[in-house]
Amino acid sequence: MRGPSGGTTALSLAVSTGASSPDGSIRAASCSGPTACCTYRQWGCPYSSNPDEPNVGYVLRFNAATGAFVDQFASNQTVPELHRPEGLVFDKDGNLWVTSFRGVSGGSDQILKLSGKTGARLDSLVLWAGTAPRAYAKAILFGPGNKLYIPISSGDPTTAGQLRRCDVATKACAIIAPAGNPLQIPDYLIFKNSDPATLDYGGGE
Repeated sequence: MRGPSGGTTALSLAVSTGASSPDGSIRAASCSGPTACCTYRQWGCPYSSNPDEPNVGYVLRFNAATGAFVDQFASNQTVPELHRPEGLVFDKDGNLWVTSFRGVSGGSDQILKLSGKTGARLDSLVLWAGTAPRAYAKAILFGPGNKLYIPISSGDPTTAGQLRRCDVATKACAIIAPAGNPLQIPDYLIFKNSDPATLDYGGGE
C-alpha cells in the first residue's frame, strides 16, 4: 500500500479494509472475532475475553514505510458506537469515516466520522435506526462531487443491494441503485479514477 507521503509497505492483515492517511501512516479497521483477535493477539484484544463479543471494535494504526504498529487509534472504549468496523476511508480534510454496526442492546447502523488527528468522534451518518428496514454497510468510498458512496451489503430484502450516494455535509442520501439489483450483496467498490492505494478520488466532478 502506497500512502500520500510515498512510503510503501506490504502487510498481510486479517482485517476488513485499510487506507493510507494524510500523515503517511496506515489505519486498519479491526473488530472482535476469531480472525481479528488472532491477528492482533499481541495487543491483547483488551476489552473482552470473548473473541466473538459484537460490541468490541478497534482502529489500529501502522507506519506506512515500515509496517510497524503505531497505536490503537480508536476503539469502542473511546468511541462507544464503534462496533465491528470494516470499511474506512479518509475525506479531503483528513478525517476518517468508518463503518459501524448496531450494538447488542440496540443503537444504529451508521458511518462514524472520526478526527484524523485524534480519533475522536466528530459526527455520524445513520444508515438504519428504529423500526425501518435494516440497512448496514461493510465498505465505503468517496467519489465524484465529494459524495460518499455506500453499498448496502445486507440487512433486509428491501434494502440489500442498494447503492447510496450521500452528501456528508447535509447527510442527504440518494439511492442510485435499488435493492434487488444484480449487485445483490455489494461490499467493496472503486472508481476508475480512485487511487487504489489511498482510495482518494482524483476524477474531479
